[in-house]
Amino acid sequence: MIPAFFKKAYDLIFLGGENMLRNKQGQSTIEYVILVAGVILVIIWFVGNQSSPFQNSLNSTLQQATNGMEDMANRLRESRPTAT
Repeated sequence: MIPAFFKKAYDLIFLGGENMLRNKQGQSTIEYVILVAGVILVIIWFVGNQSSPFQNSLNSTLQQATNGMEDMANRLRESRPTAT
């Protein structure tokens, strides 16, 4: 006995593939534009709010990254032999 999933996949691929291609439904451009606009608005809202937990976490992460890069630059500077 063939599981229903495999039978359905077989039917779609081998028996109805041509109809699937002709009747293909997809997202329209306007739906993508609305989705992207929504994502941009959420990002602006999170980043624009100076007292939000997201902003505080972002600032903390950036500060830690900056400190790490400065420490590494100082180590590299100190490890170079000095010219005499």
